[in-house]
Order: sequence, then C-alpha cells, then structure tokens
Amino acid sequence: MVFVPDVPRFYLELTAWEHLRFIAMAHGVLHGFDQQAETLLRKLGLWEARDLFPHHFSRGMRLKLGLALALIRPFEVLLLDEPTSALDSEGVGLLIDELRYYKEQGAAILLSTHDPNLIDQLGDRTLKIQNGIIEA
Repeated sequence: MVFVPDVPRFYLELTAWEHLRFIAMAHGVLHGFDQQAETLLRKLGLWEARDLFPHHFSRGMRLKLGLALALIRPFEVLLLDEPTSALDSEGVGLLIDELRYYKEQGAAILLSTHDPNLIDQLGDRTLKIQNGIIEA
C-alpha cells in the first residue's frame, strides 16, 4: 500500500533523484532503477529538476514528485488525497493516464477529490461525504 498526501513531505538533504533512489532501495527495486526513474520523471516533467532539492519546487512539482515516489515502488493499493489539487491540465491528463494503467494492472486506487473530471474518468464507484454523512 502506498499513500500520496495532498501536500507531500520530503527530506531537506535529498534531491529529487536521491528521493526516488532511496524509496527504490527501501523497497528492494533497484534493478532497472535508472531507466524506470528517468521514464517516470520525464513523464511527469521533472527530468530537468532531478538534481534539485524539492523545497525549491513549486507546489505542483512537489505533488508530481510525491506521485513519482509512490509509482517507483511496487504496490497493490494506491491511496491519493486530492491528487489534482496543484496540477495543470496537462498534469491532470498524465495522472489520469497513469492511474488507468495501474488500474488495468490490477491495482486498487482509492482517492479523495473535488475534481469532477477525475471522478468521471476514473471512478468505478463513488462515495460522497456531505454534512458528515456518506452517500453512495
């Protein structure tokens, strides 16, 4: 299981690339890491920023790095809190494509969102919370 909060937190002393390597190492998936990490960072538009520290990133870039950290490791369940809150339309489209891919691979994806586009394009089942009451 992996969780991406709406405001990901990072180590101050690690670059974006070092963060990815650290997570891959912690989950025993260093084989093929360089190619996988490069592909992921290029898709997310972070390749040119790979040697920078995340505290210099915009909010959208930090959210994309949080997603990259989730996707660099194996998972069966992906939990996302407001994953489009800081993304531009291109970033939202990319996220939807990535989530569809993982969904097709059998991953369970649970997300909280206020984005009706995301609900329409990905939602198999939706629950609405209003005034503290959950509605199917």
